[in-house]
Amino acid sequence: MDWLWKGGIKPNFKVVGGIALGFTGIFLLITQGSLHDFSHINPLAAAALIFASLSWATGSIYSRHAHLPSSPFMAIAMQMLSGGVLLSLAGLLAGEHQKINLSQITPLSWLSWAYLIIFGALIGFTCYIWLLRVAPAAKVATYAYVNPIIAVFLGWLFAEERVTLQTLIASGIIITAVFLINSSKTRKKVETEPSSSPNLPELEEIS
Repeated sequence: MDWLWKGGIKPNFKVVGGIALGFTGIFLLITQGSLHDFSHINPLAAAALIFASLSWATGSIYSRHAHLPSSPFMAIAMQMLSGGVLLSLAGLLAGEHQKINLSQITPLSWLSWAYLIIFGALIGFTCYIWLLRVAPAAKVATYAYVNPIIAVFLGWLFAEERVTLQTLIASGIIITAVFLINSSKTRKKVETEPSSSPNLPELEEIS
């Protein structure tokens, strides 16, 4: 998608192959024992997930080329506040506020919530937005391939979830895909033109 924008980087065969390989690995990872049976998949739910992924990708690419505040923290705060307002409205319309019972929220849940805010939102999302401004989108997006592997490993470590041969094969394919994408070289023209990614923050601003 980055290629469609003005100043975007055209993916080479190595990147395209890595992306295709990554999708293959994710497919194998989520279809444990059901490669030939998709009757359990809700088409509407699957379509919603695909639409959400496309929306996320479109917004991420747009943020690379949009005239955002020079401060990366200001840009991140704007996105977080906007997303929070929209999700709050969606929750109200769905009636989720009627299901909240603070007395049933355990200390572990509060700690988990704080962890997500600090490491997921403040640190993780800040790094993600910065990388979008200084690195090719295809390389930044490799986190989406690695996350499922980490989730499977944590499930095995803490929840005693079973790791199958298919899981190991899928993990190997995904790691290979990430290696292909990250080892690819972009065009020198794009790398030497700062105008292709406006409002790039200096490294000192976020150090």
